[in-house]
Amino acid sequence: MASFTLREFSDVISRAEARRNLKKLDNQFKGLAARGLLTQASAYFGPRGALLFPEIECYRARLLIALIEAGGIASDDLAQFNVAVGRSLPMVVASLGEASPPFWLMAVDRIRDPETDEVRASYPHWIRDDRPLGSLHTDLLQPDPEGFTLDTIGPIEMVQTVPVTRLLLPLWRQFRKHETAHA
Repeated sequence: MASFTLREFSDVISRAEARRNLKKLDNQFKGLAARGLLTQASAYFGPRGALLFPEIECYRARLLIALIEAGGIASDDLAQFNVAVGRSLPMVVASLGEASPPFWLMAVDRIRDPETDEVRASYPHWIRDDRPLGSLHTDLLQPDPEGFTLDTIGPIEMVQTVPVTRLLLPLWRQFRKHETAHA
């Protein structure tokens, strides 16, 4: 798998989403990298000494940026949330190459902590084609009959959804164009 600089990630996103503000994207990527939320590809460097990152990190960053911009995740929760996203992300990205890619959503519970009175994000819940990942249970409003429960520290105030396929599929296609052009 190829490695890319943060600037190349910005270029991919700007082409896929017709964004004009590359500087903002560059700064967002740099911020995530500085926090250690993006994993370098290796000890090697790209042009002009830029750090290199594997393609999967662009998808991870795009999801994190979407949540940050929507106010869906507090800075304190970012590292823990990032780990949870990363566990299933390779499987999600691999499915984008299917002839008819599944429709992925990421649901994020917003829970009020009774001790601090702050609303925080919990772990993401992956949903594939209207089914929670790892479950055949289809009614999202009823408890899973297999007994899955989620212990929370307070009441769930809202569930925020991220249309993962709609965000990541255009990026995936841009990376495939890049592969074809550089093959």
